[in-house]
Amino acid sequence: MALIQTQFREINITSTDIPDDSYLAQQQGSGGFLYEKITGDLLKKIIIAMNKNVRLMSNVGISVVANTPTNGLTIALKQADGTDPGPLHKNKCVVEFRSATLTSGSVVFREVTSALSAVITSGSTIGFFAAKAERLHLYLIDNAGTVEIAFSGSSTFSESALHSTTAEGGAGAADSKTVLYSTTARSGVAIRYLGYALLTQATPGTWVTNPSQIVVGTTACINVENGVMADTGNGRGSTDTRIRRFTNTTNIGTGTAVTHATNSTNGSTFTINEDGLYFLGSTDGDSTSAHGFGISVNSNQLTTSIASITAANRLGVTAALAATTFPVSMGLVVRLRVGDVVRAHTNTAIGDITTLATFTARKIGD
Repeated sequence: MALIQTQFREINITSTDIPDDSYLAQQQGSGGFLYEKITGDLLKKIIIAMNKNVRLMSNVGISVVANTPTNGLTIALKQADGTDPGPLHKNKCVVEFRSATLTSGSVVFREVTSALSAVITSGSTIGFFAAKAERLHLYLIDNAGTVEIAFSGSSTFSESALHSTTAEGGAGAADSKTVLYSTTARSGVAIRYLGYALLTQATPGTWVTNPSQIVVGTTACINVENGVMADTGNGRGSTDTRIRRFTNTTNIGTGTAVTHATNSTNGSTFTINEDGLYFLGSTDGDSTSAHGFGISVNSNQLTTSIASITAANRLGVTAALAATTFPVSMGLVVRLRVGDVVRAHTNTAIGDITTLATFTARKIGD
């Protein structure tokens, strides 16, 4: 008997090719052989599953090239080997998207069979800062069956929802970090996170330096979490009398999204070095009286109680009960910008809890 070896992915099988009395080949069991009958319908599902590779993305890579066109940035979908997609089955890029109907739990597979790219034109900053390494997040969108490229400075767009994109415009006007851009504006489209490129440009909007890193993968594989936790309360600033001071700093992750500075005059400040979503948490209290405290941002009322400062600078406020050695904790998630200064801001000049007093500023997403 001759054996014929082939690649499963090159076989295209229709519903008429598999009879309902199909059998799976024999499988050796313990002490004998087990024969299992599989209906044509089930076998077809197995073949389709293998043929589609049942992954969020199959045979997918990314190319990001600076200064193409002049001072612009070209983003291209590639095969895993770096070449353009093609019409042969082995050359297609296959992407899974949610249904375009929100009430449907079905998925669709889209195939890209030719070159696909998008351009960020000269002048479009995507919210980037000068001379700072930042992530350009890349997406694919399902435009009624046609796959297109989208991009943003933010990784917070959910694949479970439908989204509307803003046209890049072709004239260098795409300047927001939190907007999802595509070549042409689309409404109510499903998306798939493609990955990101880490870029540093001397002048925002002048894309002349190629990425220092390109990552392909789902958002679950992209770790952006970093920041600091300060501990051990040490009174307040002598000048900035409502700003808590902490003695120690522990870095979270390997990045430098937050800088903690502390001194006896100003207390502790937490300076934001990267745009993004942050978790802020504060724990404090007083063993002799009720103690109000909270979190402020960019406040210049540093001798004023947290409850009385300008509302726009007050991110959150809470209070600990009187005469207890157990502090109270509060936390919130907020979008912060480079240069923002966050503080543990109190209601009064008291608060003698020391070892249990902490403050956390942690970046959790772009």
